[in-house]
Amino acid sequence: MTTVGLVYDLARKDEKMIVNALNNVGANVKLIDSRTKYFTLVKEENREEVDIYYQRSISYFRALYFNYVLEKFLEARVINSYEAYLLCGNKLLTTVNFIKNEIPTPRTIVSFDSDSALEVINKQGFPLVLKPVIGSWGRLVAPLNDLESAKSILETRQMMHPIYQVYYIQERIRNLQRDLRVVVVGDKPVAAEYRYATNGEWRTNLARGGKAIKAEITEEVEKIVEKIIKAFGKGIYGIDFMENERGLLAHEVNPNVEFKGVSEASRVDVAKEIANYLLKEAKR
Repeated sequence: MTTVGLVYDLARKDEKMIVNALNNVGANVKLIDSRTKYFTLVKEENREEVDIYYQRSISYFRALYFNYVLEKFLEARVINSYEAYLLCGNKLLTTVNFIKNEIPTPRTIVSFDSDSALEVINKQGFPLVLKPVIGSWGRLVAPLNDLESAKSILETRQMMHPIYQVYYIQERIRNLQRDLRVVVVGDKPVAAEYRYATNGEWRTNLARGGKAIKAEITEEVEKIVEKIIKAFGKGIYGIDFMENERGLLAHEVNPNVEFKGVSEASRVDVAKEIANYLLKEAKR
């Protein structure tokens, strides 16, 4: 029987769905709480009877370094890999990888000093969006609507952790009513949803009250996903797109995708797709 090590730090509905799906396909599940698990850096003391690990920790840094120890020290198989987490968990690295691989994405500028950031913001014109290079659920994403607000927001960032002093600035897509999330398992898109902002919120994240509605997986989506898989490698991802007159623009690849919303909206059993993929990869 295949044993899957499910690494987590919070047992959300998504993780429970994965456990049920793995049990249903005949896998043995070993639950590993990344908050309490520790490694003695002697190989003989860390061996576990696990065929493949699936990383689901919410904490980006915990997941990143946990994966590094599993892969590079214990030589274990992990979905998604350390390299995938490194690239996907950092918006700057993701965007550079998009551009290098000709994947359509919003126009982006990066600055490493608040003065130069303000200078380029003023040159570009408004509206713009300032995003933290590391973060999720729309936290600390700030609209830059004019020079006065931009100065105030940048001043605030100067008082925060140095990671927030990497100034990642994107064009703000005008008249954005919704965004598109596509769940990819292995190398193919399996489900998609439109996410609509509600209650006066301009961010579409479901964690902020966004509403999910089923979306079709179009030929345009399939072509972009194919490029993304070539750039980031096979895995289990949530890819977020924005729509404008240029077509779909990819702006994020989530290595720890929350899928309960898209499962409900699309009526696709995403957890089952994930379970089958993990079993297939464990036997490779």
